[in-house]
Amino acid sequence: MIYRLDYSDGFTSTLDEHLTYLNEAGVSRFTIDRWFEKLLAFTESLSEWPERFPVDHVLTMATGRETRKANFGRYLISYRVNDDDRTVTLLGFVHGSMRRER
Repeated sequence: MIYRLDYSDGFTSTLDEHLTYLNEAGVSRFTIDRWFEKLLAFTESLSEWPERFPVDHVLTMATGRETRKANFGRYLISYRVNDDDRTVTLLGFVHGSMRRER
């Protein structure tokens, strides 16, 4: 079954900030576009197999709701799966070297 993807404001905001950073760092438009296309293909694949990535026990304990984590290159994507309404909510996007705020 296919799940609907829901990009949270936090996810899109962080992604926009990262794209701005890449632009300001002088990364070529071609490279950014290619990376972004791969990211979208990756997130869209969650609509078919959302539970293939492990549960993030730290976020799950902090929020009280099962949260999963997926690696995309050097980035970590956090998301939730709701089987009742067949939705995958993308919550967070962070570079692997960034620290989580606690």
